Amino acid sequence: MNREHIKILAQGYMAWTRWRRTHPFVVPNLCEADLSAVDLSRTNLRSAELRHANLRGVNLSRANLSHADLREADLTLADLSRANLEFADLRQAHLI
Repeated sequence: MNREHIKILAQGYMAWTRWRRTHPFVVPNLCEADLSAVDLSRTNLRSAELRHANLRGVNLSRANLSHADLREADLTLADLSRANLEFADLRQAHLI
């Protein structure tokens, strides 16, 4: 987990979008992060490392999760409506 990545993400959609645009080749490392209090709707999480992340109840509507590593992430009650999950790795993720 990269605490700087989490700090930027917690600042909101616009801050995260600016950071992703200025760092296009950085793979966000959010493994094991507790993101349960963060609104991630419309957020670009393409190719992000989210293994074991706590995304319980998180709004991920319209988020780009393509190619993201969500192995063993807790997505219980998460809103995934219109989220892009193309090629996302959801092995052993909790999707109840």
